[in-house]
Parts: sequence; C-alpha cells; structure tokens
Amino acid sequence: MLRFSTVERLQIMKFRRARTCTTLALLTFLLLVSGCGMLDEREAAEVLKRSDAGRPKEVFVDLGFLNSRCGQSPQTGKYAVLERAGVIKIKSTGQSREAFTTRRGDQVFSEIGAKPVELGNFVQVTGQSRCNVRTWAVPLAEREVTGVKIVDTGNQTYSVVYTWKWKPNALGEAFHVNGPVYKRLNARQQESLNDGELPLDNRYPHVTKLQVRRVDGLWRVID
Repeated sequence: MLRFSTVERLQIMKFRRARTCTTLALLTFLLLVSGCGMLDEREAAEVLKRSDAGRPKEVFVDLGFLNSRCGQSPQTGKYAVLERAGVIKIKSTGQSREAFTTRRGDQVFSEIGAKPVELGNFVQVTGQSRCNVRTWAVPLAEREVTGVKIVDTGNQTYSVVYTWKWKPNALGEAFHVNGPVYKRLNARQQESLNDGELPLDNRYPHVTKLQVRRVDGLWRVID
C-alpha cells in the first residue's frame, strides 16, 4: 500500500484545492459567457418597460381658463371622466370655462405622479398667447406583462411577442371601459375619448412585438 508523508499529503491537498478552484472558476466563466447571449423572459419584460412601446398610458390635461383660443375643449370625454371622478371642477367664467383640480384631485395627482408639462416655447408650439393655462401629464395605467414568447433570429437578436394587460392606477379605473364612470358618458363623449388606447380595456389580450438585440452589454429594441 502506497503511503505519503505529511508534507506530501499537504502538497496533494493544495493541488486538488487549486484544481477545484480553477474548475469552478472555469464553469462560472462559461455560465456567464453563455448567459450573455441568451434573452430570458425577465430581461425581455424589462426591455418592454424601458421602450417607447412600454411607456405608461397618460393623458394631457389643460387646467385654467379654457376657451376657443386657449387650451383644450372642456366638453370632451376626457374632462367629463375627470369631473365625474371628482378630480377636477369646471365652471363658467365670462367667455371661458375654468377647469381646476379639487382637493381630492390635488391628492390624486400627487399620489399617481401627475406632472406639469414645461413648454418653454408654448406660443410657438401651440400658437396660443396670453393664455392662463397649465398643461399636466396625468398617468393612468402601466402595461402588465402576462406572457412572453422569445424566438432566436440569430446574431444575438430575438423576436419577442408580449401579451399584456392594462394595470390602472387609482385614476385610471375611471377610464376603464367596464367602469361606472365611463359607462355614464354619452356616445359623443365616449367617441371623443377614444384614442386607440382609451378607454382602458382588458376584455381581450393586448399584443406587442419587438425586435431585441444586445448592444453594448444591454438588451435594446431595434428597428
């Protein structure tokens, strides 16, 4: 039977430990390299969220003194929903109709992250001057991914088909097709509200298809 001295046994243990560490390091490297070339469902969902196609749904609302020369018409379905939801109040003021947030509206705007739109060249963009109007970007819903289908098209490029549904916030519920607020609108108001994404409707799955490629270490949407 072959016997080793204490020194020899220590040298053998060091050798085996070093070889084991080298093997683990190599396996880790191979896993990292192989992972870099594959798009998984979690990463795909993040790609959609970062892309223009995955932006939250929001509406732009003019508040202040609205008339034929300044701001949007307060007689549209958008304003009807906001008023019925108790977020804004509209009253006649001379030749204008004044739209302003209620106390509840101030609270809701703060909770959902509504923000005033800064337009340094407001007159050039809208052609409106001497208008006491402030435009707000009001978020209503986010896209919640319910399914992802990934097809490898080569060259670290993937065709990704997402199925998703709207996830409305506290105000977005009022813009839902099955909600009591939307159902109380008349036909003209409902038609004026329809922009392709409004009213929010989850009666059928929404589908978005994107081409995704790894660029500079980050998955990105490509044309």
